Amino acid sequence: MAKTTQGALLSTILVDRGTDIPIPVQIATEIREMILSRVLAAGQRLPSSRALAHDMGVARSSVVQAMETLVFEGFVTSRTGDGSYVSSDIKLLQDRGPQRRKPEAGKGQNTPLPRLSARGRDIMALAYEMRPNLVRAFTTAVPALDAFPTRLWSRLTSRFLRNSDTAHMVYGPAEGHAPLRAAIAQHLRLGRGLNADPGRIFIVNGAQMAVQLCAMVLADPGDMAVFEDPGGIGPRNALKSQGLCTIPVPIDAEGLDVARARAAAPDARLVLVTPSHQHPTSVIMSLRRRLELLAYAKAAGAWILEDDYDGELRYSGVLQPSLASIDADGSVIYIGSFAKTLFPSLRLGFVVVPDALVDVFRLTMSACIQGLPVLPQAVVAAFISEGHYAAHIRNMRQLYAHRAALLLDHGARQLAGKIDLRPVTTGFHTVGRLDSLLDPNALERRLAERQVRLVSVNRYRAMPASDNRMILGFSCCNETMIANGMQSIANTIEAMEAERKGRSHRA
Repeated sequence: MAKTTQGALLSTILVDRGTDIPIPVQIATEIREMILSRVLAAGQRLPSSRALAHDMGVARSSVVQAMETLVFEGFVTSRTGDGSYVSSDIKLLQDRGPQRRKPEAGKGQNTPLPRLSARGRDIMALAYEMRPNLVRAFTTAVPALDAFPTRLWSRLTSRFLRNSDTAHMVYGPAEGHAPLRAAIAQHLRLGRGLNADPGRIFIVNGAQMAVQLCAMVLADPGDMAVFEDPGGIGPRNALKSQGLCTIPVPIDAEGLDVARARAAAPDARLVLVTPSHQHPTSVIMSLRRRLELLAYAKAAGAWILEDDYDGELRYSGVLQPSLASIDADGSVIYIGSFAKTLFPSLRLGFVVVPDALVDVFRLTMSACIQGLPVLPQAVVAAFISEGHYAAHIRNMRQLYAHRAALLLDHGARQLAGKIDLRPVTTGFHTVGRLDSLLDPNALERRLAERQVRLVSVNRYRAMPASDNRMILGFSCCNETMIANGMQSIANTIEAMEAERKGRSHRA
């Protein structure tokens, strides 16, 4: 085996042979500038003189002379038998010195935007603050990562990496890895009552991409798309990014208000819903309302996008059938994701389309997407087909039921008279009503300073409304995090109430 050549690739160094400046000086100047401009970090390994001379097409003696200059100046340190490195001491100079290179276009706060399309300008207007979903009280949308079978996952991954077959290293099918599609089909038949042939399943980069793909293929700019309000921000933006006229429809105790949807958008092209566990209100759509929704879609000629983001994580009561499983007219497109049942950074989801759309999606994905990485798909396929996924779902149901009970118990004792928490039977968050005149958004900001994540339902609203409900996630929280988080909420509410009363008294 050939000896591995280590060190950074310095391909941007150009030698000008038409100048009187000696080549060693040019090389030293370029490397010095890369160090001062932070392109090369303190402690970073540099290529060997032989490798750099080969890459640049110059004599090795020129590189050696340049490196000796940089060592003398203190920019580079040389270790016998180990190579050359950017001096660690140079970090002090890098930290104190200004950024020498100009920032990239669009990076500065006052940099004007380049010329954009009309759709590009609309998408820029959709930008919202993406908050990292850190494991803390009471983050939602993050599963119990502390209970994930990491060693098992590592073994499955290693199995494919050890395999001498290179099938997992080349471009995969645009529609997705065949074993994964087959495994998903089997799981949906058993777990969600959905008769999904593998040929109707397409692998995508998460649920939001699925919504965007459906909007791109099935609707024209200006077409009406109904969505739940409050509802998920990402899927809503996916509809808007395709130029659709989005129609927010409120949620009641039975789910999407179909009568209001029908009145507002009688000829809607798309309807985006989360019937198994509405996000963020936790409402489960009634069977009566599901049938109304199917009838509305048939009359309007609309496609229903069923986002079943955590419906199978039901740990109490009867699991409602998926909307797609009772669809007799082929109008429901079922969207699933592994972000909530496995882990978010996996970035794998899937779409189950009616028979009429199979060729449309296959050709569209072949033309526009060209497939996703095969290795993670192969690992997930093995995880499902070998029974690990079903076992993991059972474990998560039990764990989430336990953590939900802890949340309600601590809430009843620590937040009495402050936040009224609603019992929940599905997923990994609940909703609490703020028993106070405090501004929910202000409370959210104050708690963020205490490293507690409490999100107002207002954040998920498209239409302005006075909503004093707060969202509390519990899936990634152990009992200590829940107890301490509840105490932080109680203390913060008491402090804000005292401040409010003080202002009222002074007025």
